[in-house]
Amino acid sequence: MKNCPKCVLSPLALAIALLAILTLLPATAGASEIINPIFSAAGEPDEPTILRLRWSTAVLELPNGETRRLELPENVQVHSAVGDTGGWWLAGRETLENRLGLWVGRLSLGADPAEALSEHSVPDTTDRHLCELVLLTADGELLGAAWFEGPNENSVAVRAARFDEADGWSAPETVAESAEGTQIALAGAAIADGSSAVVWSAFDGTDDEILVSRWEGQSWSAPQRVADDNEVPDIVPAVAWVGSGADRVLTVSWSRYTPDGYTLHTTRWDGEAWRGQGALTAPGTVFPTFDHLQGATLLTYRQALPRSWVVARLDADGRIEKQAVVADPDGLRPVALALDEKAVEVLPATDGAEVQRLTWETNR
Repeated sequence: MKNCPKCVLSPLALAIALLAILTLLPATAGASEIINPIFSAAGEPDEPTILRLRWSTAVLELPNGETRRLELPENVQVHSAVGDTGGWWLAGRETLENRLGLWVGRLSLGADPAEALSEHSVPDTTDRHLCELVLLTADGELLGAAWFEGPNENSVAVRAARFDEADGWSAPETVAESAEGTQIALAGAAIADGSSAVVWSAFDGTDDEILVSRWEGQSWSAPQRVADDNEVPDIVPAVAWVGSGADRVLTVSWSRYTPDGYTLHTTRWDGEAWRGQGALTAPGTVFPTFDHLQGATLLTYRQALPRSWVVARLDADGRIEKQAVVADPDGLRPVALALDEKAVEVLPATDGAEVQRLTWETNR
């Protein structure tokens, strides 16, 4: 589900999740297409630069039509990229002499190609098994990170550290101790005032549940379920603040198994408790991610029928207000580049694809 080959799903979730992947992705998609490549945009909305990263090779597609090829260090595997107006924050792992280490890099736009990629400092780690490093950024500023860490792939804790330019990384904290079951699919979000949250899926002995922890100014809150306990898998969560200004609300979306297929659900934090909103989409929907673009909050997810991606614009209540369907036979997540009240401009992930202007479909 995430780019952590040794983090293992619970047996029940594994069987159902694999079925979902085989159903939603084309039969020709190889393992590298599911796990790697990275496809992301950065820069200004009217002149975006596209990043295509496969294993250790990064290709930048510039607004003027030129391309640049960059090689990452051979011992580094990048798992995620967070784009902003100045470039990308890259997160992954590096192979050290006798163990794995966290790796953070900054890929800057407009820089000399030889100096575009710079390695960044990383939090301290002690255990041998590290995976799913998630960077917490806001407006291009690195505020912190969270990751799984443990002595082996079957026993990982959720760890996190804060970052600021003056003092560097704080001492890592344990957000959630290692559990009897697996903990996977880590995601996180932050906003400029320093507020942060991380979510993940944890096996409770029967099925997978979605857990969340919030940064409360001095420490991380105790992990809690975002929904009532049940007996079906809840998997691959995403988290973001939805809305603008003082009206922003911390929102979590994830896929819940039903007899008709996985279905996206959402819940919102009201300051005291998580208030579930129920099913957000029809069955056959997985892999949600949030994005912020031109003042709007977008939720992009995969749907089974028709096999495609959906880019949805959320209203202030976190409900789908408008949506556009992106046909993509390669099964890779598209990138939304610009939007207005009538349409959204989307670039499919397929090599050589052109930007599509898709008219919003009202979901009311």
